Amino acid sequence: MKKMNNEFGLSLPELLATFVIMSIISVIAFSIILSSFKTYERVNIEEKLRDEADIIMAHLVSDLYTTKESDIVNKHVSQNGAGNYYVELKDGDIVGFFNGEVYSREGKLTVLQDEGIRLGEKTKIEQVSKTGFFIQLNLVHEKSSQTLTTISEVGIIPNGT
Repeated sequence: MKKMNNEFGLSLPELLATFVIMSIISVIAFSIILSSFKTYERVNIEEKLRDEADIIMAHLVSDLYTTKESDIVNKHVSQNGAGNYYVELKDGDIVGFFNGEVYSREGKLTVLQDEGIRLGEKTKIEQVSKTGFFIQLNLVHEKSSQTLTTISEVGIIPNGT
């Protein structure tokens, strides 16, 4: 009965300690949530870059792998940073990178027009042997400046085969 008539309540130090503890917990929770959102956004952008790179590389490797050496008219590769790395074929098609765009036997690929993704400066095709090509694809997400670089080597069909 004596405790029920107690009207003292909380003291000021108890109240301040409660606010300090709640503030610390709130700051930690907020930083975890903010970090989670940033990680989600970064992973989402990486996924989009990977999807774009997979599509582009699949087209280029497929086109070059089925190309005969005799079908190539001109090789515009290893141009020291000119940005245009492509193979010109007898039928007028080009396969590679020209003026910031990706070209395959089907024509200009439109995969880079979505999500603010563009070809990076490190994108190139180099001839590594008589029938072998090294492809380096560098994609840049414009808003976040995240980059993804993939490389592949592919050989074309030599003459006489």
